[in-house]
Amino acid sequence: MYEAPKVEVIEVEVEKGFAVSGGTEDYNPQPW
Repeated sequence: MYEAPKVEVIEVEVEKGFAVSGGTEDYNPQPW
């Protein structure tokens, strides 16, 4: 039952990671 929430969290982390690594203009909470 914990596998589903974990997958969702991982997806969110991946999106954040891509945004931070790629530095997209659409999503840039912390410009490095």
